[in-house]
Amino acid sequence: MRFAAMLLICIGLLFVSFFGIWAIKEDEVEANLWHKSECRLLTFDKERAGADIARPLNEQQGLMWCFCEEQFNELGNEALSLTFDDG
Repeated sequence: MRFAAMLLICIGLLFVSFFGIWAIKEDEVEANLWHKSECRLLTFDKERAGADIARPLNEQQGLMWCFCEEQFNELGNEALSLTFDDG
């Protein structure tokens, strides 16, 4: 009886640990999708950012993130109202 209880506790801990690590990994993957670039260029223009975000997901360089960050630093909350032409 005692052995069975210990076995169930160990299996439960392994189960929780596995899914905890899996959840953290998924969170990191999502974070990397949003912030792909270290923004090392001096300036980012709207056209390059728009062209980058239009590329397939695995080819994007994160220029939109850098452009938006740069605009927010310059304009503050006004940057939230910037729009892009869709075509």
